[in-house]
Amino acid sequence: MPPGDQLNYVLDRLRQLGATYYLLETCGNEKREFRFYCKMAVGGNRGMTQPFWCIDSEPLKAMTAVLQQVQDGKAAAEKAPKRCKIPSEKPTFFLFASLAGVLVET
Repeated sequence: MPPGDQLNYVLDRLRQLGATYYLLETCGNEKREFRFYCKMAVGGNRGMTQPFWCIDSEPLKAMTAVLQQVQDGKAAAEKAPKRCKIPSEKPTFFLFASLAGVLVET
């Protein structure tokens, strides 16, 4: 696939998966590396995002690595249980008293 097509594929796929923002920029002392940064909506909520990024000497490799991170994260989330089990016993809560520097159990 030509680089232009790969670039469009990565950006299209990130948008399909919920990208709300992305940026490709040079970085490093000599500006010979590229940082691709992307914010992904969490659970379809565009107001809550999770950042992903990669730095590479080739911009398309950085972008592809971020896409892979996002896809791996989505796959893991789909395999995770949808609900947490609620413990049968009363949970213990801990309060931290920052001024007194003590731990109080309730």
